[in-house]
Amino acid sequence: IQFTERLLAASIGAASARLTLTTALRGSGMELGEVMSLLDEASHELRFNREILSATLENLSQAVSVVDRDLRLVAWNRRYQQMFEYPDGMLYVGRPVADLIRYNAERGELGPGDIEGQVGKRVAYLREGSPHVFERVRANGQVIEMRGQPLPGGGYVTTYSDITDYKLAEQALRDSNETLEARVMERTLELADALADAERANASRARFVAAASHDLLQPL
Repeated sequence: IQFTERLLAASIGAASARLTLTTALRGSGMELGEVMSLLDEASHELRFNREILSATLENLSQAVSVVDRDLRLVAWNRRYQQMFEYPDGMLYVGRPVADLIRYNAERGELGPGDIEGQVGKRVAYLREGSPHVFERVRANGQVIEMRGQPLPGGGYVTTYSDITDYKLAEQALRDSNETLEARVMERTLELADALADAERANASRARFVAAASHDLLQPL
């Protein structure tokens, strides 16, 4: 009974599922009007939830794509289409994600190598269902951080963040540190040379004073 209720709840909502199952167990049939009312309520809830999901995805700064357990596209946002420059009509519910990976591989987005091999490798990652984080440098120099997370009921959600500016700042800081280290090393060598010159001058001065003292003491 609980299993059946969960199945119904996934389609028509928890309240409607409980009422439907209770009516069925009591052996009393439901009027057509009651059935239509339950379905209308469930349909309204589903539309409301879908609108919330759509609004949430569209307000994210990252690109997002969601695939089901069969690795077919079920949800995405506009940022996802814009980031990878997918043509209008290419993204639709039920589209195999392998098609999108192949499209990117053919444009050189995945780097050199056999296209089908690249597609197979990435599809295998998704089928494994393990979390992953990695960076991709696109052909145009843009750096994308990809974070994948498996879904409890099967499927995969992936976020794509443009971290190009962060990487440029990181490289600039690294270059600045290397330049600073080189300047410190150069200055250290200069100071070491100056110290050596001073030590040599002190030694020469000491020898001169000793010699002069000896010469002055001789007549005395």
